[in-house]
Amino acid sequence: MTTVLIITVVKSSLALSLGLVGALSIVRFRTPIKEPEELAYLFIAIAMGLGLGANQTLPTIVAGLMILGVMAVLGTFRNQQDGKHIYLSLDWQLEEDAENDHKLDQLNKMIDQHTTASDLRRFDARDQSFEATYVLETWKMPNR
Repeated sequence: MTTVLIITVVKSSLALSLGLVGALSIVRFRTPIKEPEELAYLFIAIAMGLGLGANQTLPTIVAGLMILGVMAVLGTFRNQQDGKHIYLSLDWQLEEDAENDHKLDQLNKMIDQHTTASDLRRFDARDQSFEATYVLETWKMPNR
């Protein structure tokens, strides 16, 4: 729907199409985009800016409200289905004769027992300590 809005606004104006190329290049190279949803919001903002700048107020406002409404409904539906994500960062001091690999295996087994999914994102080992960062997924508790 965002693409339809942009094409409707830009379809006959060379100046607007070149402006769109410039805006998209700035977004691509200057903005660290971590989630696809962030890219969708940036694209909507560019589309609405182009539409309002081209004096196509009514189609831009109608399309913008429709797009944001659909995204809100989809976001609510997705949040109900997703589990909760927890970021866990551990800094573990080891005994003199302990090995990092053995302790990491124990830690992974313990985390797997209590979560539905885990993802080890970073592991740093030093002389007698290690740091581990996990993203843990747990199920959403039903309302009682």
